[in-house]
Amino acid sequence: MYRGEYNKANLPYEALQFAFLSMLKEITLEYYHTKFHGFSLKIMELVQKFQDHFKGQENRQTMLQEWNSINLR
Repeated sequence: MYRGEYNKANLPYEALQFAFLSMLKEITLEYYHTKFHGFSLKIMELVQKFQDHFKGQENRQTMLQEWNSINLR
């Protein structure tokens, strides 16, 4: 999604990293600071790493386990 959206906003490629980082909140911001802060990654590499982490199979399994462990009684 992010890859195509910057074209609609007419952002120069150089501004993409700043725009991406400004959108991060809570768990995504913590993930960035823990894993990537201080490293020189291209924006599309960074986006791919976020997609892999937050949309990957392992994360889905973890979220499913957390969801299934919730007791609403």
